[in-house]
Amino acid sequence: MTLTDQGVEDMDFMRAKSVDTFASFGPWIDTDVSPDQVRKGLVISGSVNGVPSQLGNTADYTWDVLETISWASQLFTLRRFDLIALGTPVPVSRVDVGDVMTVTVEGVGTLINKIAREELIAS
Repeated sequence: MTLTDQGVEDMDFMRAKSVDTFASFGPWIDTDVSPDQVRKGLVISGSVNGVPSQLGNTADYTWDVLETISWASQLFTLRRFDLIALGTPVPVSRVDVGDVMTVTVEGVGTLINKIAREELIAS
């Protein structure tokens, strides 16, 4: 998820992608994808409300997936079940409250999220 009205124009993607509830990864990810499969590339597809909106392959990423993992492991300790988010293929899709987003990564699985607005509770 990216908050498009903040961060995109000034290229502050950390702010645009770090909003609470924007990193949905559950209930869990368990995969036997091998480094050879990753090296060849994994198909990633996305849809909004059942309409295909994204299709790509990790082999086409700007930075190689295995090299990115190696680089990250030099900066901090990686443990089993850690996640490194590398994004999804272009184009990005606009979503609104009530929409259902589906993302599938070949060999990993499918994540389905319904877009909701978190109500703030005054304390």
